[in-house]
Parts: sequence; C-alpha cells; structure tokens
Amino acid sequence: MKLASTTFSVLVAWALTAMTPGVVHAGQAAAPAAPAAQNLPSGVERVTSVEGITEYHLANGLQVLLFPDQSKQTITVNVTYKVGSRHEGYGETGMAHLLEHLVFKGSPKHRNIPQELTEHGSRPNGSTWYDRTNYFETLPATHLELGLWLESDRMGWLLPAMTAEKLEMQRQVVMNERRQRVDNQPYGRAYERLDELLFPAGHPYHWPVIGYMEDIAAATLEDVESFFRAWYTPDNAVLTLSGAFVPGEALELVRRYFDDIPPGPKPVRARPALDELVGPLRETQTDTVELARVHLAFRLPPYGDDDWYAADLLATVLSGGRSSPLYRDLVYHRQLAQDVGAFALPTELAGSFALVATARPEVEPETLEEAVREHLRRAVRRGGARARAQPRAHPALGRAAAARPARRPDVAARHLLRRSAPAVARARALPHAHCRGPAALCGTLAARRALGGGDRGAGRRLAALEGGGVTALDRTRPPAAAPPLPFRFPAFLHRRLLPGVDLYAARVPRAPMTSVELILPRGGQSDPSDARGIASLTADLLDEGTEHRSGPELADWVERLGGSLSGSADWDASYVACTLLAEHLPQALALLAEVALAPSFPEAEVERLRKRRLAELMRRRSSPAALAEERFARALYGDGAYGYPMIGDEGDLRRLQRDAAARFYETALRRGGATLIASGDLEPEAIAASVTELLGGWPS
Repeated sequence: MKLASTTFSVLVAWALTAMTPGVVHAGQAAAPAAPAAQNLPSGVERVTSVEGITEYHLANGLQVLLFPDQSKQTITVNVTYKVGSRHEGYGETGMAHLLEHLVFKGSPKHRNIPQELTEHGSRPNGSTWYDRTNYFETLPATHLELGLWLESDRMGWLLPAMTAEKLEMQRQVVMNERRQRVDNQPYGRAYERLDELLFPAGHPYHWPVIGYMEDIAAATLEDVESFFRAWYTPDNAVLTLSGAFVPGEALELVRRYFDDIPPGPKPVRARPALDELVGPLRETQTDTVELARVHLAFRLPPYGDDDWYAADLLATVLSGGRSSPLYRDLVYHRQLAQDVGAFALPTELAGSFALVATARPEVEPETLEEAVREHLRRAVRRGGARARAQPRAHPALGRAAAARPARRPDVAARHLLRRSAPAVARARALPHAHCRGPAALCGTLAARRALGGGDRGAGRRLAALEGGGVTALDRTRPPAAAPPLPFRFPAFLHRRLLPGVDLYAARVPRAPMTSVELILPRGGQSDPSDARGIASLTADLLDEGTEHRSGPELADWVERLGGSLSGSADWDASYVACTLLAEHLPQALALLAEVALAPSFPEAEVERLRKRRLAELMRRRSSPAALAEERFARALYGDGAYGYPMIGDEGDLRRLQRDAAARFYETALRRGGATLIASGDLEPEAIAASVTELLGGWPS
C-alpha cells in the first residue's frame, strides 16, 4: 500500500520561565525502624530521612536510599548513575545509551546478567535519560543479596569483559533501535527536532538521548571504556532498595558488596548558559503519515524547581482525562483532534513543557494549532481557571500519591511533597506571565535529514582511570538465598449473588485505590460476520452515556472523585472497570451498576466514535508494526473473527449504527452472565450485599 506524503508537524518553541508547589502525603505500610547511628555498620553514615526514605553514604561516596515496606514480598534494587546523554561531547552522541546496552552483556564472572536474574524470578531492566542511566531488578525478597552481588560486580569489575565483538553487536542493536523508534517511526523525528529548536547547538539537551546515527557508528571501544571509567563509579551513583527488608541487615550487605569499590575522579559537570529564545521558532516537517500533528513546546525551569512542579500540575489540569479542557473541546466537542496531551519533561539543567495534538482527517494543522493557542489565550484571560483546576487537580494528586512510591522511591518524597494547592495557584498565574509573544517563522524541514556530525575532535574526551575494584570478598560464588518470608495470598470471597452473576472480592489492607471490574463473557469473537467491530464499539459506548447522565457528566463525576471509568473489549470478553480512591467505594459500585444496566447509546456518540475509529484505521496505514500484525492475523486466521482488526475494517465501521450496538448489548452482553471482581481496602461481605442490591436487575 502506498502512503501519501503529508505535512504532519508544526513545531513551535519559545521561552517559558515561571511556575510552584505544595504538599501531598503518601501513606506507607509500617516498616522496621532505621538503625540508630551507633548501630550502623563501619564506614556507613546516616544523612537524612524524609517520608520513610532514609539516605546513607558509604566511605567511597556511594549514596544509599532505603525504603522498607513489609507489605511486599519483593525487593527492587535500583542503581542510578548520574550520567546521561547530556554528559556526552558533541560528536559522541548516543554514548550513554550504547554503554547501557553493553553493561547488560556481563562481567568476567557473569556472562549473562539478565539470564542469571531471570532464573531467580527477577525482572531486570535499565534505561538512559538526558541526566542519568539506571539499572534495576525486582527480586523475591529472599534474593536481595543476589541483586547486590551482581550490581556491585558490574560497577567494579565490568571492563575486562568489554570486547570489540560485544561493542559491534550492541552497536547494530542500537542503530536498529533508532531506525525503529525514530527514523522509520511515524512522527519519530518530531521530539528530536523540538529539542534541537528549544536548545541551541552545543547545549547538551540539543541532541537526542539515543544519539545520531553517524556518532553511534563511529564509537570505539576506547571511547566506551573511557566513558565507563569516568562516570560508573560509586561516588557518582545512587543505590535504592525498596521492599521487604530490615534496614540494618540491608546496610550491612550493601557495605559488604560495595565498600571495596574505589571512588573515581570528580567529573566536570558543565552547566552551560542558556540564552533566552527570541520569539517562537517555527518549523514544518513532512512525513509519510495520514494525520497531521502539531507540537507546541516551551522552556521551563529545571526539574526540582518550584515552577517545574507547577508546570507538571498545569499539564494535568489541561489534558488529564476526558473532562479536561483540551480533550473536552478539541477531541469531544469540536472533533478537531484525534488525541491531545500535555506534559512537563523532568530534566536537570532546564525543563520543557509540551502540548501535542493529532489532527482529525480533513482538519488542517493550522486550524488545530490555532485551537490549541486559543486555550492558552483563554488561560491567560482566566488566570489559569482556578475554579476548574482545584477540583480536577487534587484527585489527580491523590492518585499520584497512591502510585508513585511503589515505582520510584528515590524521588517519591520530593515529588509528592511539592505538588498541591499552592501549585494550583502558581499554575494559575503562569500563563498570564509567559504565554504571550511574537511568532517567528523558522523554515521547512524535509522528511529525512542528512545526519551531519560536525567535528568529532571537538567532542570532550574523558580521561581514563587505571585499574578497578580490589576485593577480599569471594565474588565467584552466588550468595545463598535468605529464608523464605511467610506469605498468605489474600483470601477471595467467591459467591453466586444472583442467577448468572458471580462475585470475587479480596481485601488488600492499606491499598489506597479500590478497583471494581465487571466482566461480560462476550467479545470480538462474537461479532456477526456482517458487523465486525460491534463488540468493541458497544463496550466503548457503555461509559459514553446512560439513561441518567451524559458521557461528559460521567467523566466529570468520576474524575472529581479521583478515579477512572472505562468500557473495553478483547476477543473473548467485554469489561466495565472503575478505579477510585478507597473512600469512594460505594460510588464506584453505584457507577458501575448504572453503566452496566442503563447505557443509552446516544446517536451522537456512536457517530463520534465511528469517526475516531476511521481515523485510527488511517493512522495504522503509516505504522509498519500495525500493518504487519494485520497481515499476520489474516494469514493465520483467514476469514475467522481473529483475522480482522478488533475495531473492524472501514466497510464495517461505515455500516454500524446505533441499533446494532443496542442489539448486541441486549442479545450478547446481557445474556451471557457476568463476573464482578473487587479488590482494595474493603469488606467483602459488605460488597456482596451492595452488589446484590445494585445488580438486582441483571437478567439470569
């Protein structure tokens, strides 16, 4: 299939320099107390403790963050090195990411670290960012020592195992990754080009994290080894432990495995001056895509600044959920955009704030750009719409407090303590001060640029450290596992509440969120041959309006309670799911019953979703992965249900009407029984009584 070459992206960048914070407390499970100073292992210093996270330093400079949580059965070991793409020299782009790949290839004692970890039930991974590189694994709590053994080994003894053959293999992997994610990905160059516009040549955020192709191709083994010696040292690293452990015992293990790795040189951390942008910079790209896309980007203060947190909150206010202003206006009402989003990028030298919107078919990118700009002008006139921000922002903060500590304990306290009511006020003042200014046309960019690298000799060459770690510890034998922890799986209450309705409910003490899901055992494989996609369409329509409330009213109500509501389908079943803060469980059950028992299938919503799905089919034509999956399914399953897209093809979508959705609901979804699953800090017996009353009208 030949794809049209379509103008897809308008990129606008200008300076944005102000935005503030507040307080959200994230409650955690009870944990053993941190050891007193006099009981610390030799050479370990206690620095501070915030929100259950305690910081220690080893004599060689390694920072250690402990976040014990005895409600878990696992431990996450995370080693973050304070080096990323911004520490590369010009002409050396991609070095940090290439090295990340090589570090996974093992040390002289460990030929395949991911395999060793996986064999013990772990999920190892790593990532590279502008400012840091990290390696992490989640292990059974009995294998904490194994994680420390492997991480310390590759910190102190990796280099002898680094060979030219390994470098060439990983070079090809990384180059192919760039082809997949950037060069041959629809819209793949847009974010890369945004950075090049926001930050001038020579600034370390000007180049992409993955690097430019010619720099990746030119990297030598000496380059990579030098980069490792300069930055992969204990005094340039943070070790974070989160999960089921006793702090004193964990500290002793950390000291045992990391204390004999020597510190490195003090790297030079340049903080280049950043001149203000003179007016917006504007550029148009072309690519083989079906739908136009608009990007607007602003500079921000760096991550950690009060104003950065306010910008992060502003992004939530503008685009977080179906009741947000951008979604409600551009996607739902005027239907100018297929999707829209806003986000603040957390980077250390300077942050950035972006709004991204994909145009619907037949919508010109200039029209969409003007609509996005109008929302910024409206924010200027209304001062950020505090009345809307307050109720919308606070439930979002509640969800963040519930989820954040489990993911990144090393930044949870700082991030959560700075986001709440004062940030709303700051976000309110932000647009008025900084979203005005003249636009300047920058030029036009062709679909593919010739990669120019400049003078590699101008890149910074890092001095090599001679030698490595010297240890008396026997690192050749894996440590034995600790005794297993006692564990009781949460008991599920299973009860047949009504004819055809089963309940499974489990109490998870202290869980901040409650999830309730209704499963209906009919999905895409039940689509009639002349109405493919009807199961998916019907499920999506369940939360788009009931006999009592419209779709927007449902979205407003659930998001004000700090939750989410969705209808969906896969090949085998349809689902209605609701997640709310634990104190709103009764409302979650009532909402689920209303959506399941009294959907109204508004004609206007059927037409809106049909248009969105047709646009999605158009977008898939420019996705190599989507095209391959479609052809593979057709070859494997032929004309069977699995051989077609879940949403149907273009002909199916144009034929589907409201009556077809209502008929599928009555004849398939309501006639095949139902299963309700509830989990959270709840009382199963009370749930059973409530569900019996609320779903009393469900047919047997």
